[in-house]
Amino acid sequence: MSDKNLEQRLNIKFCVKIGKSASETLVLLTVAYGEYAMKKSSVFEWHRPFKEGRGDVQDDQRSGQPKTQRTDANVDMPQSMGGCARRAKIYRIYIHSFIHSFIHSFIHSFIQYSV
Repeated sequence: MSDKNLEQRLNIKFCVKIGKSASETLVLLTVAYGEYAMKKSSVFEWHRPFKEGRGDVQDDQRSGQPKTQRTDANVDMPQSMGGCARRAKIYRIYIHSFIHSFIHSFIHSFIQYSV
């Protein structure tokens, strides 16, 4: 979490303590931070829990694993698979063109002999 987000959450908490509404808080944050102010949905999302008594300005812990995990194994994997995947693609193209030319020559010879 960036320091700006933490700072703005603290300011939202302060605004709740002095009785400002979420809309008023949004205006104050926009004046103070300009284009770097939190979006309306984020301000309202944080205003409500603070109004209900939440004291912590940090994000809640999320359950489960992160969407992606960077390890040496999965960083090196695309490089090790690169040659294999490329060869497989070339092989599929080769088979496709072979079948296409075989069918083409078969039909051509069939038409030539049937006439």
